[in-house]
Order: sequence, then C-alpha cells, then structure tokens
Amino acid sequence: MKKLPYDVIQLKSWDEYLSLAAESPYHNWAFRGQRDASLSLFSAVSRYLLTYRIDPQSWLAQEERILRIFKRKAIHFLDHVPDHDDDFQWLALMQDHGAPTRLIDFSWSPYVAAFFALHNATDDAVVWACGAWLGALWPALAPVRPSWQDVLHWSAPPAWRDGPAWFDERVGLYGFPDVDGLGIKAVSHTPGPTLDLDHAARVPARAAADEVAAYLARRFPPLAGAGLLWARVMPYEMTPDSHFVAGPADTDGHWLLGGGSGHAFKHAPGLGEHLADLIEGRDEVVPMWRPRHG
Repeated sequence: MKKLPYDVIQLKSWDEYLSLAAESPYHNWAFRGQRDASLSLFSAVSRYLLTYRIDPQSWLAQEERILRIFKRKAIHFLDHVPDHDDDFQWLALMQDHGAPTRLIDFSWSPYVAAFFALHNATDDAVVWACGAWLGALWPALAPVRPSWQDVLHWSAPPAWRDGPAWFDERVGLYGFPDVDGLGIKAVSHTPGPTLDLDHAARVPARAAADEVAAYLARRFPPLAGAGLLWARVMPYEMTPDSHFVAGPADTDGHWLLGGGSGHAFKHAPGLGEHLADLIEGRDEVVPMWRPRHG
C-alpha cells in the first residue's frame, strides 16, 4: 500500500469518533468531512477542472470566467452582494451557493465535519448516469439512441448579445443569443442519425452549417453572411417516446437515469433530486420515467 503523508485512523463506531475528537490534540483541530475517503484534498474547482481534463495552463482563466459569470448573474437573484472587486467575499458567496471555487471548507466542530461526511454516504446503491452510453450498457431497460447533433455558433453584431432565445417549430431550428463572446447559437433540434460514440470522427457536417446559414439570412436579415465561429458534434440521448429513463433497474441497488432527448441539461438538478428521493424512499416513481422491462 502506498505510504500516505499523514496518519489514518479507522473508526468503527460513533462513540469512538466522539472519544477521539475530545482528546488532545484533536480537540483543538479544524475538521473537514468528506463522504469518500479516497478523494484527495482538492477544492471543488480543481476537481471540476481535472474531471473535464482542462489544460492546467488554462485553469486560472477558467476560474476567472466562472467568477465573472457568477458576479453577472448573482445580482438578479440576491438582495445583497459584495463589492465588485472583493473577490474573496465573492468566492465565499459562491461556496455558500454550491458553485465550484478554490476554497475548501473546514470547521472547528467535529460534529459539523461528521455531518458532511455521512449525510449522503451510502454503500448499497449505485446510480448509472452514463449519458448517451446508457442504452449500450442497459439495452433492455434503457432504449437510448445516441443521435448526431451539430452544434454551431455564429458571429453576430453586439446587439445580439441581449437577444432572446428562440425556437422555430416549423423547421426544427432554435437558437440563443451571444453569451460570453461564444457567438449566437443556431442549430437544428431534429434528431440526427445514430452516432458511433466511440469511433466516429466528430467533424461537423458542412450541409448542416449551410442549412442553418440560409435560414438565418432568411429569418434574421441582419445575420445574412454571418460567419461560423466554431462548431462541434454532440449526441442527443434519444428515447422512442422522448421521455426520461429514471428509476430502479432489475438488479437490486441499481438505478438508471438518462434519455434526456436533448433536454437533460436544464432538467438535471430536478432529476438528480428526484432520483435521490426515490433511492431513499421519499418519493414514488413517475410512471412515464420507469425503465422498460422486456
């Protein structure tokens, strides 16, 4: 076993924990509770950047972007905010609201630390939230098909940064205004062909870009000739009825969550909370979300 740069004390009961916390030197220590002992002592923003494999050279710029976005949006929801240049207070406010920051929470109280270590800990359940791969892993219960979707962002005049989101149901196209200088988003919502998630060369289709460019010129004349700033390919998680898959699998302790059909991102917080309630017996399965058996 790899030698750790600190002592590890394994406790088997709550009484052992209380006794140890009351002894010297621990009664004067600061405590931190983590529900997974295997996790390193990283801040939330570090774990976020590591998870998405962001180049370490870009970490500072990404952190500044997160802070900038939070500052811009917080004023619409909070009555009192820190001075604009008081970044430390802004980071503390972000931490309090669950945003990823470089701050790491500690407490003088061993009881508070124990709460955060144990309040969501469980070893008898696993949630399979595998995105577009869910159908391949659970084909009988989760008929999820990954579809090819071209994501296109276009150059636009500055005025379009404050424009509305829109959806033209007749042609299946939708868009968003320019956010953070990424260009306006104008794409097709129609599910594309099946995407080979592991082997396809994800090169956006020129025909898709030409179709959207022609639509923009016709529907929004000031955008005629708008240049394509950047593009990528992503999968939708399509189900036959466009409903989510969320509920228990046929294996004890296993739960499935997926099948967003292009709508998962905005529903993710509510779905996560609902599934946690299902696992802990506080809610009933919504029938249309129940995995298909057989």
